Amino acid sequence: VLLRASGAGNKLRVTTYGIENFADERSLLAALALRVVALDPDVLTGWNVVDFDLARLVERAEAHGMGFDVGRSSDGAKILPGGRGRTATAIIPGRQVIDAMRVARSGPERYEDYTLETVARSVLGRGKGTALKGAAKLAELDRMYRDDTDAFAAYAAEDASLVLELLAETGLFALTIARAALVGIGLDRAWTSVAAFERAYGEALYAQGAVPPPFEAGRDVSGAAGGTVLPAAAGYREGVVVLDFKSLYPSVMRTFCIDPMANERARRSGARLSDDIVAPNGARFAREPDGVRWPLPGLVDTYFARREDAMARKDSTGSYVYKILMNSFYGVLGTSSCRYARTELAGAITSFGRLVLLRAKDCIERADSTVLYGDTDSLFVATGLGPDAPYAAYRERGDALCALVNAELAAMVEQEYGLISRLELRFDKAYARFIIPPLRMSEDDDAGGVDGEPTAARGRAKGYAGLLRAPDGDRIDVKGMEAVRSDWTPLAREFQVRLLTLAFAGASESELGAYLTSVLVALKSGELDARLVYTRSLRRSESAYVKSTPPHVKAARLAGLVGRGNISYIIGNDGPAPVDPDRYGASGSGQPRPDYAHYLDKQLLPIARSLAASGLPVPLGGFGLSRSQGELF
Repeated sequence: VLLRASGAGNKLRVTTYGIENFADERSLLAALALRVVALDPDVLTGWNVVDFDLARLVERAEAHGMGFDVGRSSDGAKILPGGRGRTATAIIPGRQVIDAMRVARSGPERYEDYTLETVARSVLGRGKGTALKGAAKLAELDRMYRDDTDAFAAYAAEDASLVLELLAETGLFALTIARAALVGIGLDRAWTSVAAFERAYGEALYAQGAVPPPFEAGRDVSGAAGGTVLPAAAGYREGVVVLDFKSLYPSVMRTFCIDPMANERARRSGARLSDDIVAPNGARFAREPDGVRWPLPGLVDTYFARREDAMARKDSTGSYVYKILMNSFYGVLGTSSCRYARTELAGAITSFGRLVLLRAKDCIERADSTVLYGDTDSLFVATGLGPDAPYAAYRERGDALCALVNAELAAMVEQEYGLISRLELRFDKAYARFIIPPLRMSEDDDAGGVDGEPTAARGRAKGYAGLLRAPDGDRIDVKGMEAVRSDWTPLAREFQVRLLTLAFAGASESELGAYLTSVLVALKSGELDARLVYTRSLRRSESAYVKSTPPHVKAARLAGLVGRGNISYIIGNDGPAPVDPDRYGASGSGQPRPDYAHYLDKQLLPIARSLAASGLPVPLGGFGLSRSQGELF
């Protein structure tokens, strides 16, 4: 099937194509190679194009004793296997290869999974034209190939079109070009953090008369502990502001001179110099010579300045590229595939980050405000302002706290380290009403927690919800809870958002109870069957599940799904059953029938109990429980 995109600009949908038949596979491969050469593209792209499409084409060409000659020289295409923490690479002389799936994984948006079908439906509102999965999908494609050539060609044309449209619609093609140009690497490596860092840092080394060290295979680089997470205080609060450090880890590198060469010079100095900069994890860094910045702090200084300039010019692409480049440096320094990485380097960054976060917390609490939660670079602060305070009041209070923290951190950095602080805490957002759900506990757990703290008083890390107050109005904001988790059903997600919306709007317990009762009645009558479909991803082949068989794996086996992929299913009276998510319950009760008791007990009740235990007036009588039993979380 030979394809050519028609139209211009972002109108990349494939609408015209030709079909040619060949006597054998060898003739087909030769004709395809000639067609690519005739079209002479600068870039080849596709979804998983390196690990699947190109890999199979090269493999089959070699099986016929021929090269897959689609480049601009006499050398055939090659696939370099992954290794040393690197992904596989396609080498096509004179052309660049962009794997659209890899680019989507690296981009700013998150998706439930990264199949072309899922991402295309999310971005473009359509998929590849079939909702079938697993063995049923493969059988249908085999049928079309054998019996309906036109339908098969249309399917293939849409597959190619979706990739082109996605790259244009999301702006990921422009982002890829911008990142490659800024760092100075090929398009195929533009989103590989190690390659980008080694190129940029290597140039900074050359500028100071140094050369990159050779890569040492077999080094033990274990990375470092993740960002600091402060214990969360569960419950309902009013007047909460979120304060956020501007690019904390890059700012730590700039402030405390975190640098591979500085670390190496301190290590090689033999005697531990008294003026070395010593990180909380014990890593040592030589001080910068007068008037000279070490390569990494200098590089981050440059990127900071360029990002500020891009933001001033409203260049969102450039701003985003510099942001993700800087934020990737911490991870690279703890990755064994990077020649500059050392365990103590990544550990120095996170240990300084913890020091900064704890100092900021202490400063805020001395100012008569309460820190409810902290995560890596953010602090959630109860201000004492009521839920009716205007946005400007929250902003003023948040800015005042930030000014106190920034001044104290600047003094700490100068007095304790003899350095200049580049750390900046900023106001991020405000919540008029706010909850952190408590940790779940079983009915058999005792009431005691860590250090005598009741378990119910400890909140979930990385999970909260609130009525976000902004200059342009209020809206519900949910992070890390069931409403934004793809492993919960659409009904459960909608149920949680609606309860939060009502409660934050001041609904009474009876009003919340009326809504809850209406949902339970509709559930048991079959009106909500279409909202009961689970969609889960298999991260590995279903055959790899030996010790236990989760419901989605059972459904995948029933559907004949082979390998990784998505599976949609309901829980029926006989257990998991695969279904078509677009058709199940769309025109009445779903078949097979759902086990409504399962959805009541495993989807709706946990959400209601959690919100009740958080302090919201959610009654549990409809589930046969009292409100006090909500405290079992």
